[in-house]
Amino acid sequence: MPEGRPPRYFTLTPEQLAGYEVEENTLRPDKKEPLDKKLPVEIKESVVALRQALADRAAEFGLTPPKFDLPPLPPDFSTEHLAVFEKFLGAHLEVSTVPEVENWDEYFRMMYPEGKRPNDEQKGLVSYLPDWWKKVANTNIVGGPEKWGTSFIRSIKIDAEASKGQLFLTEAIQKPNYTNGKQQYGTKEGADDTQDYLLPIICEVLGDGKNRFSNNWDQVNLVAAKVKEKIVAELTAKRLFVPDFDVKITPAIISNLEMSLRHPENSTTTTSEWCSTPLLKQDNADSGYRLFVGRSGSGGAGCVRYAGRGSAWLNGGFRLSVVLKNT
Repeated sequence: MPEGRPPRYFTLTPEQLAGYEVEENTLRPDKKEPLDKKLPVEIKESVVALRQALADRAAEFGLTPPKFDLPPLPPDFSTEHLAVFEKFLGAHLEVSTVPEVENWDEYFRMMYPEGKRPNDEQKGLVSYLPDWWKKVANTNIVGGPEKWGTSFIRSIKIDAEASKGQLFLTEAIQKPNYTNGKQQYGTKEGADDTQDYLLPIICEVLGDGKNRFSNNWDQVNLVAAKVKEKIVAELTAKRLFVPDFDVKITPAIISNLEMSLRHPENSTTTTSEWCSTPLLKQDNADSGYRLFVGRSGSGGAGCVRYAGRGSAWLNGGFRLSVVLKNT
């Protein structure tokens, strides 16, 4: 394992599994168990920590935390499936879901704060709304007069609502600072191309010498489709059932959760990331644009902008999520 990699939570020896609850494929076909009853203790603790971090953040704003319970997994889902996912997407995948939000105005106030906050800075988190949220949006794009922030909030909210009940296993890899477009994921300096598990698939799909940067939204989706193809082939070869899942660019609400509560280090780097979240018009139709997030100088975890699907830029990267659907 390369130096600096997180521990491989999902591939454990029998000795390491001693004392854990292990799936033995004895579930009834119609029975689904909560995720935290099937995973090793490290992952259980990770989920509990994320729930607590969300509650702590809500308390800082004097708000009631949104409910955060992971959806059930499909029958017969096991740690062997997670090992297959991590084989192609890295040694550690973060488990999360869309919170049960009752008041979206409060949620956005807490997760996309108006200005820099001392509490965030003490945690090494960059999170604030960039100036352009208050600027008037292009009516040719959004369909009528409104501020960009209104457009972004509508888009994130509707996309989040559509993702409720889905479980996300998201790459935890470090986003690098920008250098010359050749920077690599895996370290903050971006100089080590051995730290990115996804790099061989990127080169297979997009060509030798390619990395996570300078790819348009559709090219990234080609990489995601290839990852899914490889996962399905591996599950089939291992005679594991293939669950209802997808591999996609991480949506904006999950990116914000991960960056704000788990990986503030990614909010401090000068690169951006594509999201799967579309920029929606006022009638909720797809504008053809996609959101991108994360640049430290433009709000960090609170940064949201948009770009055409065909855009590709030197400081724009991406991270992928396995999405397990609640069927």
